Amino acid sequence: MARMPRIKRIDEDGWYHLCARVAGRSGWFPFEDPLARMKLLMLIKKYLEVFFCEAAGFCLMGNHYHLISKFEAFRTLSREELYQRALKLYKNPNAVLVSDRQWERFNRRLFDISEFMRSLQSEYAKWYNRTYDRKGAFWGDRFKSVLLGENQSIMDAVFYVELNPVRAKLVERPEDWSWSSAYLREIGDDGWLTPLSELIPAAAEYDVESNYKYRLYYRGGIQTKAGTGFIPAKIVASEAEKGFRRPGAFSQKIKYFTEGLVLGSEIQIRDWITRMRREMYYLRRRHPISHHLDGAIHYTLREQRCIQKPNDSPVNHCSMARG
Repeated sequence: MARMPRIKRIDEDGWYHLCARVAGRSGWFPFEDPLARMKLLMLIKKYLEVFFCEAAGFCLMGNHYHLISKFEAFRTLSREELYQRALKLYKNPNAVLVSDRQWERFNRRLFDISEFMRSLQSEYAKWYNRTYDRKGAFWGDRFKSVLLGENQSIMDAVFYVELNPVRAKLVERPEDWSWSSAYLREIGDDGWLTPLSELIPAAAEYDVESNYKYRLYYRGGIQTKAGTGFIPAKIVASEAEKGFRRPGAFSQKIKYFTEGLVLGSEIQIRDWITRMRREMYYLRRRHPISHHLDGAIHYTLREQRCIQKPNDSPVNHCSMARG
């Protein structure tokens, strides 16, 4: 069966969970080097300025990274707008972009997640191999992307990504990992990230930052720091209404956050199934795939078949199946 095409929105804004892992031998963690990590973060910020996209969350680990990013819907730009973007990539854009067709292709490129990742990872691989006197492919298989649906799916993806170091037992609290959006928000260096106020509706008695932190801690099952209070009963009740009946739902690895293709509400996934069937993909798939996690239900486009061992959670030991 042909490989499933990457699911992307072109004519409307789209949020994505992007993830890429290095190639090479098992146990190789190039991003443990602070210089290598800093360069990757610098390039992420660079290409966020070049492309028409923004980031709501990220986390750089030892051998992979996660990025929650919004890409704007495609639109035709003026030559001046294109030129200003091209100046961030080329010393002399007019020497690289000669024909009208090349300018048009550059225009479309600026709204494409595949072009964003290709540019970012190509430049980083060249820099790393040159700096560390290394040869060969730096990145492993093609990057993974999951299209995110409503605001709840976006924030769940942000929480899941920011809790990665906690799940790996590298830190006890997500904001203690200095290479993540949780850390930058903690120290107030998050000006280049999507404001939390655009992602989380403010409660009357709690500011947006507190709402974010409480929900992050609740998902990770983490006790709040001494002296900083506790998770308000209203927030706990709100989470329970969404289906998370106890804290810690994201304390384990959940594969569909990186391999579900589309993550959203049941209605949104049904819409994507209709689209994919119309385009002759997923001909056997008629219903969204539901994932039950600690009383909550997430819906994805791609199925997971799990081999459950005694005392294991059903979200572990999963392999992907195509519909």
